[in-house]
Amino acid sequence: MEIKINKPYGYSQLGQRESQQDALFPEEGDEQMAFGMVCDGVGGLDRGEVASGLVCEAFSRMLTGTLRQGDPFGKKELEEVLRYAYRLLYDNRCVCDSMATTLAFLAITKQGMLLAHIGDSRIYQLRPGVGILFCTEDHSLVQQMVNEGKLTREEAAHHQRKNVITRCLRVTPEAEEYDDATLDLIRDVRPRDLFLICSDGVNDRVSDEELVEVLLQEESLEERGKLLKRLTHNSSDNNTALLIEVTEVNKSEEEEQLTRYETMETSLYPLADRKGWGEGLKNVGRMLKGLFARK
Repeated sequence: MEIKINKPYGYSQLGQRESQQDALFPEEGDEQMAFGMVCDGVGGLDRGEVASGLVCEAFSRMLTGTLRQGDPFGKKELEEVLRYAYRLLYDNRCVCDSMATTLAFLAITKQGMLLAHIGDSRIYQLRPGVGILFCTEDHSLVQQMVNEGKLTREEAAHHQRKNVITRCLRVTPEAEEYDDATLDLIRDVRPRDLFLICSDGVNDRVSDEELVEVLLQEESLEERGKLLKRLTHNSSDNNTALLIEVTEVNKSEEEEQLTRYETMETSLYPLADRKGWGEGLKNVGRMLKGLFARK
């Protein structure tokens, strides 16, 4: 599959916060951009701006110059980058050993659009004439309650604990404690599809209906991006967005027959990894020891 895009549009704003804890990469992309991402330093923990910046730096180091638009890139390769991001956070623990961040990442691959997220930063797929075709599912307390039938989506949007997340990239002493990312491979990609990567400061300020109204206009991508930027400038939180618009898609007949969407979880350190079963059993022992120690 070959996917071509317009020049992306991105922005990052302070909102009503005193400091900027969002990070955007790339800050200015072009039509050859192979990947983009938004990270949001976790509120309530120190040095979130360092954590978000380090994770963007990790992905940049691993992928800039090596991942090209349309390359084969999947779960295995993404897991390697995530491991490196966790290691970079740990190597900088002297700055703050409790810092953490969310992640929302998109890569333009040979298989389609590969999305990865941890936390409540989101990725949307919008299509003219349809609206929002896809949205990642937050790793959050209220989303978990919605899934369990304890809250409606309307109640979750205004719940007092809506910003409590259940996964993040953070400094961890043991690799087994890494939070996994949810991966979504989107093969149903068409010309004029628009992908929005954003921190929660955007979707907290702008409803799904407003996103459709603003982003599926006939204006240029830059004009639509600037309008979204104006709507979110006074958000209660930092707000960051990256807009990626598809211009052309070329698929083979075989690719047309593939499943349109595939969702999976990373497995960063399976118990029986490349080090063998012996190391896996040691991991089990460490996990059990940690569980009893926390009681």
